[in-house]
Amino acid sequence: MKLDHLKLVVHDLERATRFFDFFGYAVEDESDLSGKWISKGVGLDRVDAR
Repeated sequence: MKLDHLKLVVHDLERATRFFDFFGYAVEDESDLSGKWISKGVGLDRVDAR
């Protein structure tokens, strides 16, 4: 089975990245996402995502 997409909300991105790296997951895209469209999509205010 292949995992194509995972969306998480974390306070410490570096720590979360190290955690998932430990289990063999790798970051493939580090695009910055922000604005009303992403805030509406995840249901949170002032979203700044990567």
